[in-house]
Amino acid sequence: AGSGTSAGITAPPAATQPAPAPARAPSPAPAPATVATPKTTVESVANEPESPVHPFAKVRDATYAPPTTRNFGALPTKYKSRDGTYTNLAPIVQQQIADTIYKRSMAQPVIPLTIEEILSISPDVRNKFREAVTPRRVVHDAGRTVPATEGATTATIEEVDEEQSAVFELDCHGDVLDDGATVIPDVYETYLRVSKSPEPNELLVASESHALRTIEVNIDRRETIDCILDPGSQVICMSAALCHHLGLMYDPTITLSMQSANGGVDRSLGLVKNVPCQIGPITLYLQIHVIQRASYDVLLGRPFDVITESVVRNYADETQTITLVCPNTESKLTVPT
Repeated sequence: AGSGTSAGITAPPAATQPAPAPARAPSPAPAPATVATPKTTVESVANEPESPVHPFAKVRDATYAPPTTRNFGALPTKYKSRDGTYTNLAPIVQQQIADTIYKRSMAQPVIPLTIEEILSISPDVRNKFREAVTPRRVVHDAGRTVPATEGATTATIEEVDEEQSAVFELDCHGDVLDDGATVIPDVYETYLRVSKSPEPNELLVASESHALRTIEVNIDRRETIDCILDPGSQVICMSAALCHHLGLMYDPTITLSMQSANGGVDRSLGLVKNVPCQIGPITLYLQIHVIQRASYDVLLGRPFDVITESVVRNYADETQTITLVCPNTESKLTVPT
């Protein structure tokens, strides 16, 4: 007896629960298999200088041409193939003729064929016929007449010239000529065979311009002035400078708007009435308009031609004469200009 447990008795083992397994993190999915590729490393050389950029490296190509089609958004045009709606076919080619010849050849050992049937079924024969009937230019010896061909109406024209002779063969291509018909030769060939004509005469043409003609007129018995003949003017004009130099009096109430050939308009200062103008023995009394800015001294217009019944005659050497008639004495005078 004693305290505690006896050595011969053992306590039963306590009931124990199995310890829970520790939580595991989900294993990552296996990575896809990759093939190792060799890598090439380029070591940059720090000491290598950079090459200079060409100044025209970015310039546009000078030979560049823009496209012909400027609408880039449009669809490309479709290629147009040959139109199959029609073919070139000779009128003599007929399908029923080929069928007839086939049936006849199956029934008879020897078959006669007409020209129409041969031409219809044989392209080579048609070509031979076309070559045989197509006219060609034939060169003949000069002075020799070409005989007429059977089945064709021909005409021969023989031209004999001092330098050379030429023979033209005219063919009407087998057609029958009517009575009185005329066969015309080829115009171009005739032109080439015609002998050269003599040199033509010189053609005279007008000059670009000629100088104005003037006559000497004594005005108011004071001074002789070279006056320009101008039949295209409706009035007789005088410059204001000459009018003041001669001391002529004019009426300022009678004025005109003078329009020149270039479209400029000038207002006249007035009218000098009954100015005595002497040309040789003829004395005329003229009405003269005074112009402020005039490029001439005196301009003899239509009133001068009418009162003198002037007749102007021009010559090829640029000379000119004018015949005047005195309105008071009826005397005539021819004045060179």
